[in-house]
Amino acid sequence: MKKITKNLRRGVTSIEVLLASGIAGVLVSGTLVILEPQKIIEESRNARRWTDVTSLSEALRHYKIDQQTFPPNIPFEPTEVCRSH
Repeated sequence: MKKITKNLRRGVTSIEVLLASGIAGVLVSGTLVILEPQKIIEESRNARRWTDVTSLSEALRHYKIDQQTFPPNIPFEPTEVCRSH
């Protein structure tokens, strides 16, 4: 009578590891392309800038209404506020 034994595999093969890491790489790169993190950051910063400018404009408008003039020492000529890198 023959004794039948099952060969139980233990661990994973290198092919399985390569396949799993390849799938993970495709998923990560696809997610980064879809999300475009730099564009999202730029858009949020631009939204914040727009909010700040709008708030400042409203504050100046209210000051002019209350005081009948703009605050002193505000330059109305265009000036450089930020320097590009």
